[in-house]
Amino acid sequence: MTQSLAVHARWAAPANLFVRNLVSMRPRSLLQVVAEGFECTPKRLPASLLYDMRGAELFESITRTQEYYLSRIEASILAGRRADLAQIIDAGTTILEYGAGEMQKVRLLLAAALPNCYVAVDIARDQLVERGMELATEFPQLLVELVYADFSELTARQLALPEVGKRLFFHPGSTIGNLEPRDAEAFLRTAAGIVRADGCAIVGVDLRKDTKVLERAYNDSDGYTARFNLNVLARINRELGAEIALSQFEHVAFYNASAGRIEMHLHSRCAQSVTIGGRRFALSAGEMIHTENSYKYLPESFSAMANRAGFEQARMWTDDARQFGVFVLHGNTRH
Repeated sequence: MTQSLAVHARWAAPANLFVRNLVSMRPRSLLQVVAEGFECTPKRLPASLLYDMRGAELFESITRTQEYYLSRIEASILAGRRADLAQIIDAGTTILEYGAGEMQKVRLLLAAALPNCYVAVDIARDQLVERGMELATEFPQLLVELVYADFSELTARQLALPEVGKRLFFHPGSTIGNLEPRDAEAFLRTAAGIVRADGCAIVGVDLRKDTKVLERAYNDSDGYTARFNLNVLARINRELGAEIALSQFEHVAFYNASAGRIEMHLHSRCAQSVTIGGRRFALSAGEMIHTENSYKYLPESFSAMANRAGFEQARMWTDDARQFGVFVLHGNTRH
């Protein structure tokens, strides 16, 4: 059941802002998700658990580090494509963004042309509301709808998007790389259905490159990525009353060349047991908890996947060094 969220008391909600809560529709509790992950061999936790309020704050810091090139290059690409964006977006367009985060990159689209409606979906509730209120205040003629939800568990029907007008699915930041390739293709197939034949998607994709460049991006010298990764354990402590000693774990991130992905893990420094929800789970020295993948694509392989999913790949915008690709995918009238 959809319900309204209370906005922050210190701010009056702008008249053009609407908030919906769809998290209550999730079938499993946090305890169930975490327990299942610790029961697996190897142990793993879904990447969505990284993005509570503290995790979202840490990720914002990661995007500003020198090593994390993705956000910086993608923003530069979009900023240089203002004329192209103005041709894609018109006054009747609805922009839908999954994993909206800081809502900075959508401003690059709004600088090119002001659409009718912007729908932002994110699992980090406080950040979603705060950034959404800022955006609605900055663009009073834009209808801003905030949907508090895990987009991996969201259906198109639950979004209840306007039927009239063109739809633009915006998915920047190479977030699609967090999905397994088969799931990424299914995700794009859902997006193609959402935008319909007359709409399009703009998707940010990190491209394959030198291993050292990739691994530095996920092991920044300021330690923000390490704190971001370890925060998932701190969240389990906070929200589930668990007893996990964070000092007994360390952040590990490396490029798995055969799989074409960066992997993030939490490495147990010693043999230990942790208590979560009254249950004890044993970890051996050196055992890993897999927390996130970030797949890197070749341009041609991502284009082929988008085509199989029901899109026509119009073009890829990229930087001079071809480190990052922004794909513009149009609805396919032949499907």
